[in-house]
Amino acid sequence: MIRVTVSVIVPGTLETVWRNLADVLTTTLANPFHTSAQWIRNVEGVGGRLSVVHGWVYQREVRITHWEPGVRLSWIEFDRRWPRALFPHANHYALAPLPTTGAPRTRLTYALTGSVGIAGLQAPAESILARTVVPLTMHLEAAALARAGARYPGL
Repeated sequence: MIRVTVSVIVPGTLETVWRNLADVLTTTLANPFHTSAQWIRNVEGVGGRLSVVHGWVYQREVRITHWEPGVRLSWIEFDRRWPRALFPHANHYALAPLPTTGAPRTRLTYALTGSVGIAGLQAPAESILARTVVPLTMHLEAAALARAGARYPGL
């Protein structure tokens, strides 16, 4: 099982950062592997479902599993054909306001848990992914979300 956590400081109030994060369609596209996304079931909160395409036309489903406005958002991502293989994983985002003497800032903590799910290759593949691709992708996503908060503070 892979477990990686990344934390970044996002410029903006907790409410503004939540509004940006809660735009799930845009948030899923912060992942550099996701080339497009569309709603399957456009529901704000738990029960929302999206179809996400990876760069090589590999389609996955995203299901929102936790929605606590201003506090936490989680979803699972998996392949519909082989839900236990091809790195099914969960993304967990948590927000916390930071004390400030100037412009407001919010801490975004992003945790990912997942499994490769391929017998015989699971341990070595997960070890490699946990040290390379997963944290790099998470840092890129967190940075994109932080930039979005800085660019669109009024969203």
